[in-house]
Amino acid sequence: MMNKVNKSKEIAAAERKIKTLQASFEMMLIASAIIGLSLTGIGVYNNFEHIQKSAYASIIANFIGNNSINNISSISFSANEPQIYASLHNITYVNKSNNLQLIFSLPSKSNISIVIANSSKFRAFPKSKEILINGIYTLSFSIVPISIGPYTVNISIAIENISELNNLVSTANTTNINISVDSYAMLSTAANVTWQDGYSPSTAFEITRHNESMLYNIGNNEEIYSAFMKSYCTSQWGYWWSTFKHINMCNGIAGSTNIGYFWEPYSCNYEQPELFCIYLSNTNRAYSTINNTYSIMYNISVAVSGLFQRTLYSNLSSYANTEKINEPGNKTGSITVNNVSGNAYEPYLSYVLMNNSGNRYTVNISVFNLYWQSLESLRQDAQYYDGASLNTVPSELSLAIDSLNIASQKFIDAPQENNSVCNIASKFNDYVCKPLSLLFYNILFNTSDPEIENMTIESQGSSLHIYK
Repeated sequence: MMNKVNKSKEIAAAERKIKTLQASFEMMLIASAIIGLSLTGIGVYNNFEHIQKSAYASIIANFIGNNSINNISSISFSANEPQIYASLHNITYVNKSNNLQLIFSLPSKSNISIVIANSSKFRAFPKSKEILINGIYTLSFSIVPISIGPYTVNISIAIENISELNNLVSTANTTNINISVDSYAMLSTAANVTWQDGYSPSTAFEITRHNESMLYNIGNNEEIYSAFMKSYCTSQWGYWWSTFKHINMCNGIAGSTNIGYFWEPYSCNYEQPELFCIYLSNTNRAYSTINNTYSIMYNISVAVSGLFQRTLYSNLSSYANTEKINEPGNKTGSITVNNVSGNAYEPYLSYVLMNNSGNRYTVNISVFNLYWQSLESLRQDAQYYDGASLNTVPSELSLAIDSLNIASQKFIDAPQENNSVCNIASKFNDYVCKPLSLLFYNILFNTSDPEIENMTIESQGSSLHIYK
């Protein structure tokens, strides 16, 4: 009875700490979402929200399993220092892609270098990654166990903080963090191959050629704006015009759009009203975002041996996913890719595309987030003061205009980012990336040979289902 009471107290303590951790996570995430008012910021939030549940479940499992409160306190998140948590399911499956999640909480912009140690018990895709991170961030890796049994994933992370002063970038000390996660690899139900009527494990299949890509659609071109304010002296009578006439007085400047106005009643010649108009001005430079959904393009060769006298080969693609097979003696069938999955790169969290006279290239998303925040702040300030009668120009409105112009120019001048795993396919209006690992295929082989029994074979994380 005493052990049950102690265990209940431990679970309650774990849950209290996890609620504190969750609240800390969510507060930092909300702050991050406010700073990055963009589709990509929303994507990060949704991704993190999905990850939380499995991460917290792992924390509870580890805490109760080890019967030690230190397992939770050691991963508490602080706003003053970098923190990292790794999440991998306790049970994973041989020859299947299993998702390893890294959750970062960083107090400042940092260059992150991640390396997963080599192991004879699993394959990691990718084995390493370098990325610029600011605030809350998540990264995904694919872990594919090779054999049944326990294994440990060891991860080395180098964090180099970046500080900006007077537009000069200086780097601080590098922090090295080593973390590990444990799992147990089992055979999945589909991996248990059924052999009948004398067939043996000599029957096998392999994907001998992989040509695979993830295609992210590119959004429409959006203008990059700067801003300015212009004033007009009006007649005393004009001061009492309707709101519609006020707005008309602010229109008519080519390449500019009025987003708000206000009055100073007696600032012209000490008696006439002065009308102030706030404008967004075209810079003739454009950008486009990368969508967070993707389609898969593949071109593979499948080899099946052990069923007939010779090995069968089939070429399958996302354009023609079925091929008929003809064998001597009227042994026929067809091979079809039923579905395909895999771990995708996430360029929409890192890059925005610039369009300069038809020449498109990627820039770091941080400059876009700064621009977007400044643009939204100016819109909100202009709306707040719209139509008001004021004694002087509000300082926050002037600062918002200056802030947008600085952020706009930094966005326009941002250097091109080199990305070795993605490129722009202008012909299809897609951003094409290599997958994080080999893709995993569910392949159907329908045969009319009466001597062949139904069976399922696994290879490289893919499944071949043979049936009649």
